[in-house]
Amino acid sequence: MMGEKPLVAISRYSDTAASTRVRMDNWLRYAGLPAERHTYLGTKNLGPRTLALRAHAIPQAEFSLRRLADRIGDRRVLISRSASPFGNGGIEEKLLSRSDRGIYDFDDAIYASGSSRRSPFSSTASWERSVRAADVVIAGSDVLGERASAYSSDVRVIPSCIDSAQQTVKEDHSPGEIPRAVWLGSTSTERHLVAVAAPLLRAHDETGLRVSVISSGQASLGPLDVMVDRIEWELSTYQDELIKADFGIMPLPDNEFTRGKCSYKLLEYGASGLPVIGSGVGANVKALALLHGLQVDSSDQWCEALIDSARASTADRQSRGSLAREGVRAHYDYACWTDSWLAAMGAST
Repeated sequence: MMGEKPLVAISRYSDTAASTRVRMDNWLRYAGLPAERHTYLGTKNLGPRTLALRAHAIPQAEFSLRRLADRIGDRRVLISRSASPFGNGGIEEKLLSRSDRGIYDFDDAIYASGSSRRSPFSSTASWERSVRAADVVIAGSDVLGERASAYSSDVRVIPSCIDSAQQTVKEDHSPGEIPRAVWLGSTSTERHLVAVAAPLLRAHDETGLRVSVISSGQASLGPLDVMVDRIEWELSTYQDELIKADFGIMPLPDNEFTRGKCSYKLLEYGASGLPVIGSGVGANVKALALLHGLQVDSSDQWCEALIDSARASTADRQSRGSLAREGVRAHYDYACWTDSWLAAMGAST
């Protein structure tokens, strides 16, 4: 598809990181696009502890990126979010602008990180320079696309997608002794659960509702600890854990960063055949409508939605879950967006 030389695909993280897997590696596999893959250290994250443990490898990682930029002229380059945790976008700018076709993909409001553009390690500046330098920008939502359009004339919105055929699907929706919601996410976003603690606790008191939190975190969730069951996220098992729940939840506060979220939690719940509930923030509004989910915009609405879902009949759960799955298949499956993604890569379909 791409001629003799494969696409150069660059990310900070390996495919064990959710965003990198969904936005880059799954696409390469699904579309069958040959790629020369580069990651910074080959790790799931680049937090302070990870960088400290691998400090000896950082100079080589930086040198490799600069050497790649020097010889990238006849290659097509795809960068997911950023190439390096250091700097303010200089290396990303070189890779994208010097390549034959530079493609920049992002699925978070990186521009709202709060870092000063004058900082030597500014993610805000890095994002802006990457968007300006790219020939094509792929944004994960309409909100992100609109923001990127201030700096690029070729912005294409492609949502984070799911291969529905590979998803484990809930078959039995009959109520159990204890109603169960599920929340799937990372340690950095667990605070969003605490923000709706009052509605969750009220639903727990009135219905016995419990919440499965599938994450890599182990920190206390404060008052929610009485109703939370923690499950360690594992790629090979998390789908089986999802379908043990009766419905999935995605609470979000309303701010500039969360308005850039791409609703992937809702899509995973829906693809698993679970009814969905979420805050009406950013891309959630569109996703909830397409998945026939419950949009909630206040504490009282959260209470009502949680209690009604906990008490729902088998038929209601089955219907809402089936509608959610059909919504994902019709609007968020990789198959729906393959032609658009390949076109962004400059590949024939």
